[in-house]
Amino acid sequence: LSAARMDGHILKQKTKEAIRDIASRISPSFRPHEVVIGFSSPFYVSKTARFVRQREHANIPITQEELNQLRLDAQKTFLQEIQKQIHGEAFLYSTLPLKTHVNGYWVENPVGVAGKVIEILFRFEATSRGVFDGFTDMCNRQFGHVPLRVISIALANFYALSAATGANESFLVVDIGGEVSEISLASEGALVQTTSLPLGHSVFLREIAGLFDISIEDASYMIARYAERSLETEKEKLLQPLVEEFKDTWRKKLLMVLRAYADLHELASRVFVTGGGVLPFH
Repeated sequence: LSAARMDGHILKQKTKEAIRDIASRISPSFRPHEVVIGFSSPFYVSKTARFVRQREHANIPITQEELNQLRLDAQKTFLQEIQKQIHGEAFLYSTLPLKTHVNGYWVENPVGVAGKVIEILFRFEATSRGVFDGFTDMCNRQFGHVPLRVISIALANFYALSAATGANESFLVVDIGGEVSEISLASEGALVQTTSLPLGHSVFLREIAGLFDISIEDASYMIARYAERSLETEKEKLLQPLVEEFKDTWRKKLLMVLRAYADLHELASRVFVTGGGVLPFH
């Protein structure tokens, strides 16, 4: 295992250890109204996909049963597509209809509306059954039978920013994590694209720790002093080429994602940078 890489099993174990550590600080008598687990890459697979159905009888109103069947067909297609990406049994934990059009016109609720063509934009999120059960069982042991909800960090960011900026405003979110960073694009009231980059704060920390033969804690201290421009001159000279190399890699990967987004969608009117990870450049 190289210094800059993190094995998936180790990452899952360390994540569970961190959750247990946080849970241990919470009083056993505390009972929340709800527990929310926020998945980030690489713990889930997602896709925003458009499904279209031609109706035989355009003059008959759309029923809830008809919409339910379309959702089930869409879920089946998604699970077949992503099965090879997931180790073990794929588990679909979230299906969200983002926008619905009937005969090309947006409708808030299509039930009771007549039309020839139904077009629904779905957001799917799935993980392996083992990952889902592992995290949810741990929370259930800590909090008993409190209602539990699973959602991706990307979708949580989308909900929060949509409420703050306006339902139909487009925006881009760059979420810098420890192991992986996610670039999400929202357009016309829907989360249309999410891309993961294996470039996070911890990746850079391990690279520095390996090259300088120091601990992760010392590497973190060194990078923090470098960012503050308070690092000793000799160490700064040694560290600067590594920072520039990582920055160049980050910039190239990000531009590739942005170009791909621009080919399919309009440019976002706002860009938000968030996440727990901190990189020594801006």
